[in-house]
Amino acid sequence: MLPVVANPGEMVGGRYLLVQVLGKGGMGRVWRAADTVLQREVAIKEILLPEDDGADQELRARLVREARAAARIDHPGIVTVHDVIEHEGSPMIVMQYVPGGSLGALLRRQGPLHPLRAARSERRSLRHWPPRTPRGSCTGTSSRTTSSSTATGRW
Repeated sequence: MLPVVANPGEMVGGRYLLVQVLGKGGMGRVWRAADTVLQREVAIKEILLPEDDGADQELRARLVREARAAARIDHPGIVTVHDVIEHEGSPMIVMQYVPGGSLGALLRRQGPLHPLRAARSERRSLRHWPPRTPRGSCTGTSSRTTSSSTATGRW
């Protein structure tokens, strides 16, 4: 089990106030947070590294490289990376917050999507996939917990 590092109401990076966990997966959690300097909502991906990981420094370096590559991408279908910080030894990636719900939450609430709705959603997602860095390498993830609808609920 991965250690719990951050808690709601905690300030990280000297400016980001953690509000609530939006989702979690195998490598960490995604938080809704408030940037107290710019007074805007952001999403923060908290990377929880295994305590016994001998390749810890290599993994941290790779995460920073991937965050830098993602920060160079300017595309309306891909969230913007704003910052990389560290909190109590765990790296965190600060990103654009996109209000809405996850595809996983929608499926839990409503069950399987109608095939036409699922196809339209996938077509919209694939227009922006795979995200490309300026050097042409691919970075990023897509899953039912990282895919999200807009505030209007469109998929």
